[in-house]
Amino acid sequence: MKLSRRMWLIAVVGLAIVVAVAGNWFYQETRTVTLVFAAGSRGGEYYAFGEALQKIVERHDPRLRLMVRESKGSGENMELLERGEADLVLAQLDTPTTPDIRSIASAYLEVFHLVLDRRSKARSINDLQGQRLGIPLQGSGSYRSWQQLVAHYDLGDRQIRLAEMTVADAHKQFRDRQIDGFFQVIGLGNADLQRVIRQGGGDLVGIDQAEAMRISLPYLEAVSIPRGTYQPAPPLPQEDLASVGVPSLILTHKRVDTAVIRRFTAILYEHRKDLVSLNPRTASIREPSTGQNIGLPIHQGAQEYYGRERPSFLQENAEPIALVITVLTLTMSWLWDLRSKLSERQKNRADAYNLEILSLMEQAHSTDDLAQLGEIRNKLLTIFRKVIEDLDQDRLSPESYKLFIFPWEVAMQTVRDREAKVQERFGVTMIQG
Repeated sequence: MKLSRRMWLIAVVGLAIVVAVAGNWFYQETRTVTLVFAAGSRGGEYYAFGEALQKIVERHDPRLRLMVRESKGSGENMELLERGEADLVLAQLDTPTTPDIRSIASAYLEVFHLVLDRRSKARSINDLQGQRLGIPLQGSGSYRSWQQLVAHYDLGDRQIRLAEMTVADAHKQFRDRQIDGFFQVIGLGNADLQRVIRQGGGDLVGIDQAEAMRISLPYLEAVSIPRGTYQPAPPLPQEDLASVGVPSLILTHKRVDTAVIRRFTAILYEHRKDLVSLNPRTASIREPSTGQNIGLPIHQGAQEYYGRERPSFLQENAEPIALVITVLTLTMSWLWDLRSKLSERQKNRADAYNLEILSLMEQAHSTDDLAQLGEIRNKLLTIFRKVIEDLDQDRLSPESYKLFIFPWEVAMQTVRDREAKVQERFGVTMIQG
C-alpha cells in the first residue's frame, strides 16, 4: 500500500537523522583537537600570554590541546591564520584582516611606549632628530604602530637614525648605550620594560595627540601611563603621562570548528582565576564589543557561548514550536487512524469477494447445467476484473490480493472440472473459454 510505504520511509529517514546526530555528538565529545596558537617572539608578552592559555586549556579540557607557536608578531600571525598554519592568534586591532577572520575575545590594551635615554636632550616626540632609535621589526603590529606615529607627527623628515630589532635586542642595546631610545607597544607595567628603564637610565616621553590620531584611526584609544607605573620613588613617570592605546584581540578563522571555539571561549571565562594566577594580563579578557571590533565579526562558537544566558531559540519560540509539534502529532495520529480504517475496509472488501467465490463454488458443485456453469465462470471473471481495479485504486491491499487469488483459482478449476464431468456424462462436446 502506498501510504504504508510512505510512512515506512518517514520512519527510516527519521531514524537515520537520529543516528547521524548521535554519531556527530559522540564524535565531537570524544575527539582530541590540537589548536595552534600563534603568539609573538619567545620571551615576549604575547608568548607568555599564549603559554598561560596553553596550561589552563589543557588542565581543564583534556581533549583540547594548545600549541604555542613563535612568530614575529601581529602581522605574521595574521598570515599564519590565513594560510591555515595557525588556528588562534593574538594580534593588535589595527592589524589588516580579511573577511574570513573572526574575533573570539578582547585580550588587553597595549600602550605606545617611547623610551629615551635620560641624559638625552630630547624631551618630546618632536625632539627625535639625530637620535639612534630602535623600532620593532617589520611584520609586527608594533611596527605598524610606529608607522602611524611617523605619519601623524611627520617624523619622516627628522633624520632619525632608525634600526629594526627585536624587543630583546632593543633592551640590550639601550642598556649598552648603543641606541638612544626605543619604541615599544606593550601592556602597562611590563616587568621587562620596567627593568630596562631602571637599569638603562631611561625616561618615558609622552604621546599626547591620541584624540587627533583617532580621527583617521578610530580603533586607537587615548590613555595615560599612571604616575609611578615603572618606579615608585622617585616616581616614573613623574606625573600621569599621555599616550596611545590599541586593543589586542584573540582571533581565529571562520573555518575553525564552532564547537571547538565554544569550548575554548568557555575556558577563557570560566577559569579566569586560574589564568590570572599565571598571567595577570588575562584579567582583561572580555567579550569584544561591536564598536571596538570596527566591523570584525565574532566567531559563531564564541557567539554561542556569549549568548548562553540569553533565551535560546527554543525558549523564544516555545509557543509556535509547541503548536507545530501538536499539529504534527495530530496529523500522524490521523494518518494512523486513516491507515487502520483503510486496512479494515480493504480486509472487509477482500472477505466479501472470498465469500462470493465460495458461494459460486457451492453452486458449481451442485449443478449439472452447462449454461449455469458458464454463468458462474463469467461471474468469477467479473470478480477478478473488479479485484484488479480495486488493487489499482488502493481499495484492496497486495496482502489481501494474495489471499484472494488462491480461492479464485480453486473456484475456476472447480468450474472446469465440473464442466468436464457433465460433458463426459452426457456426451456433450464444448469449447472451453
